[in-house]
Amino acid sequence: MPEKDLSIYGRRNRLDGMPGREVVTPTTQSFLEGDGSDVRLNRVRVFDPDGVEVHSYLVDPIGQRFVDNLPNTEDDLEYLKNL
Repeated sequence: MPEKDLSIYGRRNRLDGMPGREVVTPTTQSFLEGDGSDVRLNRVRVFDPDGVEVHSYLVDPIGQRFVDNLPNTEDDLEYLKNL
């Protein structure tokens, strides 16, 4: 099974260059690849400089963005503990 890159999770500067930050967390939305690896959609929450959430979206491992409105797609912080 491939190694997971844990550096994608947590806080980072906004990718759009605006002031503020983003927080990336894994979600419960997942599927299994042919090699048995667990592939997750990640949630990206975008915050302004005052810490107010501006918006959020889901993103898959290849960078495709999805609207963050899928039912039953909560954050899964236990996933990080099990890696």
